[in-house]
Amino acid sequence: MIPRTARRGIAVLASLLLASCVIDPRFDPRGNDVSLEGSWTINAQPPTDETCAMAGIAVVELRILDDADDDFYTDEEFRFPCAQASFDTRPDEVLDFDLYRAVFFAYSADGRVSSETEASILDAATETHIVVTPAPDFVSDN
Repeated sequence: MIPRTARRGIAVLASLLLASCVIDPRFDPRGNDVSLEGSWTINAQPPTDETCAMAGIAVVELRILDDADDDFYTDEEFRFPCAQASFDTRPDEVLDFDLYRAVFFAYSADGRVSSETEASILDAATETHIVVTPAPDFVSDN
């Protein structure tokens, strides 16, 4: 039989080991290393309030994906009015150094996804300012 003090010690050690092994599965690339810049067009032209409305796009969102494309991160700081046409987070750095992928989503006024781009490589491993390329061109038939 194990003495009571030894059992307590084992229990404390086991709880400490378990506590240190907790893994937070959420992907969160936010950091203070890299600023981002990006832009988009509608039918190869800078968007305006009118062309955004005709295309059914109210908001453009940038999603940052982990390098395996298994999870993504976005936040209010990565959502922009369609007619804004571009963004630049400078002087603020918003990401940690790492290799990511980027996808742009276009949302209608009622929150439906009206368009999305293919994932592109976002190499933020060593650069302190990244321009997200290619700039998406959201095509409208209207």
